[in-house]
Amino acid sequence: MRLLYISNVRLPTEKAHGAQIMENCRAFSQWPKTEVALVSARRIGVNHKNPFLYYDLARTFSFKEIFCLDLLWLSFFKTFFFMLQAGSFTISSLIYAWFVGKSGDIIYTRDFYVAAVLACIRLVFYEVHSLPNRPTWLHRRAWQRARGLIVISNGLRDDLVGWGVDKKKILVARDGFNAARFDNNLTRQEARSGLAIPLQQKMVLYAGHLYEWKGADILARAALKLPEDIHVYLVGGTKEDVAKFDKEYRAANIHIMGHRPQIEIPAWLSAADILVIPNSAKEKISSRYTSPLKLFEYMVSGSPIIASDLPSIREVLDSKEAVFFTPDDSLDLRQKIITSINNQASLLERARLAQAKVGQYSWENRGKLIRRFILAYSVNMGLNK
Repeated sequence: MRLLYISNVRLPTEKAHGAQIMENCRAFSQWPKTEVALVSARRIGVNHKNPFLYYDLARTFSFKEIFCLDLLWLSFFKTFFFMLQAGSFTISSLIYAWFVGKSGDIIYTRDFYVAAVLACIRLVFYEVHSLPNRPTWLHRRAWQRARGLIVISNGLRDDLVGWGVDKKKILVARDGFNAARFDNNLTRQEARSGLAIPLQQKMVLYAGHLYEWKGADILARAALKLPEDIHVYLVGGTKEDVAKFDKEYRAANIHIMGHRPQIEIPAWLSAADILVIPNSAKEKISSRYTSPLKLFEYMVSGSPIIASDLPSIREVLDSKEAVFFTPDDSLDLRQKIITSINNQASLLERARLAQAKVGQYSWENRGKLIRRFILAYSVNMGLNK
């Protein structure tokens, strides 16, 4: 069996979807008798680093970039150029699948343009990460023509079913973590020593992007009202967002670290007294659809977690495993941080339970779940198990 993962993204990227795609391809490549090829867009004006080196992954699958009309680097006509780039990539992927691919290939994608078009000629499985407020005919076409839909949350599944998609056609497969990255068993002292962070410092950490729906600004506002001896670290973000945050949230106890290499993240998580998931409730992608990669990495690190009380987070964690605060309420988050910092011993059992639970969410287990789902639809077509 050959699986072509076709995705209209630039790789590598500092955004989480790049790591998610690479980790999934690594997991898929472990399937018996399966060849995996990742096909992405050849973009203009980007640094074409080796994605395997960037994500610190072995080359267990092939990687290829294909042509697209990329004018997104220009500062005008953004909407038109986006449509041009997406359309040209879809046409290129259609040509690639037809002339380079084989009739028995499985197409796997998280791009609904690719799903809608390539399902005309190949067996397509479509991984859905978000939904529009009002689905267009093209969205419905992608859902209908795809052989199966893989979603990352119950919220996505429930809304798809509400729009008429057969529930049996949908697999919920939440995101995961790379167990190999967290097998070094760093102590807090060792992690802080490597990062030059004082051991006696009270340290709260957020690792992720600084987009509004991610809620990093909620944590930053809470940090401005925290006692000065509680230090808040924000690890991640684009250069533009980091510059904006650095200007807006300047305080002696706020440390905006910017993007850090993937290999460094376990040390940051192990170093923290508290890890925060501050997602906003204002957008569905945050409250109902997301399956944050950092959530699973937080869990496996063994550090205590404070999280927004949202359905998307509650799908994975409960009050026995984390402390919850009212979404978008920086004052409630501030209070939960102070209470938790002053009662660290009471959080250790929560952290232990979260760590014990996270094993089921490895990328390898996710890959096995998706393999069973795909084989249920493809075995009758003569594909190898």
